[in-house]
Amino acid sequence: MNTNVERWSAACGVSITVDAGLPCACPSDAEQARAVLAFAAAENIPVLPMGAGTKLARCRPEWREQPPGLALSTRAMDQVVEYVAGDGTITAQAGTTIDRLRSTVSAGGHRLTPDVALGERSSLGGILGAGLSGIDRLQHGPLRHHVLGATVLLSDGTQARSGGRLVKNVTGFDLHRLYTGARGTLCLILEASLRLFPEPEQELAFSLACASWDEALERSKQLRTANLPALALVLESRTEDVLLHLVLSGRSQHLQEAERRVHPLLPRAERLAGRSAAELRCRLREAAAPGGTWPQLSLHAPVHQFAEALVATQKSLSEQRLAARYVAHPAVGTCDLFVPSLEADDSAAAALATQAAVRPVGGR
Repeated sequence: MNTNVERWSAACGVSITVDAGLPCACPSDAEQARAVLAFAAAENIPVLPMGAGTKLARCRPEWREQPPGLALSTRAMDQVVEYVAGDGTITAQAGTTIDRLRSTVSAGGHRLTPDVALGERSSLGGILGAGLSGIDRLQHGPLRHHVLGATVLLSDGTQARSGGRLVKNVTGFDLHRLYTGARGTLCLILEASLRLFPEPEQELAFSLACASWDEALERSKQLRTANLPALALVLESRTEDVLLHLVLSGRSQHLQEAERRVHPLLPRAERLAGRSAAELRCRLREAAAPGGTWPQLSLHAPVHQFAEALVATQKSLSEQRLAARYVAHPAVGTCDLFVPSLEADDSAAAALATQAAVRPVGGR
């Protein structure tokens, strides 16, 4: 292994180290990344594109069992290229952390989407590769809708660009949306441009303890049809009950009207506003990765079939005597499942994976 690493480093002119048993190149610019890919293509070495490595569970499923020959990390390419406050766009290199992007656009009165967990470690390229939408998907839609353009390297080192940096300049085929969620199978993302949203005037949040999942899902259904400016609708499992959280954001006058419609649907709910509502949103966002670890399983189903899929999953876990914690987003049809004992029981994981809607996060 060390002999190969030394030879590869000399051949492509980029330092290659061994990280978790896998050779990893960390180029500092596009030219170095191109040299690594060109060398790997010539030597027929499989390459795993990555950022900081927080979402490797979402790479190609077969790579979790038989890792590729070389990892190629963009974490050293971490500069904000351009922030155009007037147009509401930002362009950054793939290794730029989400927290850095957030702080940059916040200073100009904007909010970044997706609003994802582990912002201090997650990179722009990793988020795009995983196609990971945030807690704000209910209001803003999936991540791929807000990627305006991208500069990438193809498998042989050829550089390509799709889209543009500004909303008015986006023309041609939307290949950048194809790259989003491709899990590193199509290209190495070098740089990307995102659409931003104005910072909302106000945030409101409501939390209600429901006696059962049936009650929580029924209330969620009522809220979905109430025409609310909802940023997030989240259900959290607890030992004795289920917590329902509704986060609203937008103009103050719109939220006043929305609050009047919420009251009869969520009686006795705790009301949070301003900083308290923002703190709840951040806590729910980080619930997607407790302790810095993404969930083992993810449930996906059409919204109108979500309740049925969730009940079936809960029944399967109960039959296998597995305790799970759920963070569900019924209005978008997704649920993250945290099963502490799952790794020690491969048969249980296999049984769960036979359900059409439930799969390891690598298939997310």
